[in-house]
Amino acid sequence: MPEELNVQEWTPAERAAHEDRLRLRKENGVELVPEADDGTGIGSITGGVYGFTYSVGAPDPPLFQKSASRTFEMHKRIDGEIFMVGFATPADAAKVVSAEAADQVSVHPIPAGEANEIVAVPLWRTRWRGQHSTRQDGSVSIRLVAADS
Repeated sequence: MPEELNVQEWTPAERAAHEDRLRLRKENGVELVPEADDGTGIGSITGGVYGFTYSVGAPDPPLFQKSASRTFEMHKRIDGEIFMVGFATPADAAKVVSAEAADQVSVHPIPAGEANEIVAVPLWRTRWRGQHSTRQDGSVSIRLVAADS
């Protein structure tokens, strides 16, 4: 959901998703990517930032300050670890949390149907088949690898 929308017009689900994002940003210690780095590949940006991208499966996705329709939020913590933030079903969210899980999950940029649990997918756990593309519903399908892979 674009950040610039009028908060008073948000549905309860949109408000909950926004609060989940704020909590996760605080946990990861990230702030909005500075204007000087807007559009820069995440690998070239100093840690401690978040931004938005369409290119979650690209080798060095650019981060932008503005959220737009179907963009994913990404975090680069101060320690350099990078996460794709989105929403998943409870079953898929459990797979993301479990370091032992090696499975396919679907992640949406915003809550959609039963995909209403916020997840932060560490990029080191993802395997993409070629370039990523979103499905008609806006989600991406990710193959997770286990921590010991």
